[in-house]
Amino acid sequence: MDTNAKRYLELISQHLQEHHAALFVGSGFSLNADKVTSDVPDIPLWAGLAQKFKEKLGDSDQNDPLALAESVEIAYGRSELDHLLLDSIKDADYRPSPLYEKLLRLPWSDVFTTNYDTLLERAGENLVEKTFTLVTNKNDLVGSSGATRLIKLHGSFPSQRPFIITAEDYRTYPQKFAPFVNTVQQSLLENTLCMIGFSGNDPNFNKWIGWIRDNLGAENAPYLYLLSHESVSDVRREWLHRRNIIVVDLSEIFSAETPYDIYEKALDYLWNAYSEFRVTGQNWKIRHFF
Repeated sequence: MDTNAKRYLELISQHLQEHHAALFVGSGFSLNADKVTSDVPDIPLWAGLAQKFKEKLGDSDQNDPLALAESVEIAYGRSELDHLLLDSIKDADYRPSPLYEKLLRLPWSDVFTTNYDTLLERAGENLVEKTFTLVTNKNDLVGSSGATRLIKLHGSFPSQRPFIITAEDYRTYPQKFAPFVNTVQQSLLENTLCMIGFSGNDPNFNKWIGWIRDNLGAENAPYLYLLSHESVSDVRREWLHRRNIIVVDLSEIFSAETPYDIYEKALDYLWNAYSEFRVTGQNWKIRHFF
């Protein structure tokens, strides 16, 4: 079937072949991790963390997870907030599934993530044919060019802090962590950015898109590609398009029972295209359709 999603995926494939594609991984992708035992719950996403914060506060009419996190910090201190995050997202209870390795073996120029867990770096260690440079603080950016960088923008478990989580953290992030913001913006200017694991209500997603538009300008911001395992409403799709975000609805192309299976088929598709390019030296013929 000749769908828009397939055309976008082909375009991403071409940029991968040219080594001009970067990746941004959100918290939703962590749901594809393997659990060390069957009784381990799913990794909590934003709604789950908001519930944890509410339980800690005892009673709150807030629903915004960033505001709730800040309330926990005010009531109990930053150390207690950090411990609550570590206790809510038990990193050792999860291990990277084969899907992580399929994601990382693609020739991304940079890999960015706002996730605190260590699933991506552990998956990278399993790829003997590829080397990653782990960047967890702004000092690591110095001399980090060369190997593919895995850049953790919001801290990293267990102790690379601050974990960016409160509304104030987000407000002051561009000033306190300007090198990280500049690195993302530079990558946007040089590469096509693909995003995976972000929902429409993800605070990370909305904040980063706002910073991109504020600094590059709506008319200069490049197109970003949001890989999604499900369709979005027409209103949401248009809202995203006005922000230069193209939703790539993978379910248009790949039929599968689970999001994991859909992502697996899409990543295999991109890998096969890249592998063919390495053998033949010929780019897939891409139709430009903007």
